[in-house]
Amino acid sequence: MVIVQSSTDFGGIAQPNCISNGLVISDSAAAFNTGSVGSVVLVTVCDPRDFGSKLPMFNGANAAFLTQASAAFRAEPYN
Repeated sequence: MVIVQSSTDFGGIAQPNCISNGLVISDSAAAFNTGSVGSVVLVTVCDPRDFGSKLPMFNGANAAFLTQASAAFRAEPYN
């Protein structure tokens, strides 16, 4: 899942949370706002994984985890 947020400055964007009520948020709940020229954009990728049944050291236990990565940048004018 990809969450895209924008603001006029870096202080106007807060790191999103990929989890809500103990579950990964759905694609439809993820924000997607690329802003406009000169906007600050924060792109966050949420990648849930379930390794419980695939790694023998976990003995079939629920070994799910979430990888979350973000990048922030200012969009340049393309005139």
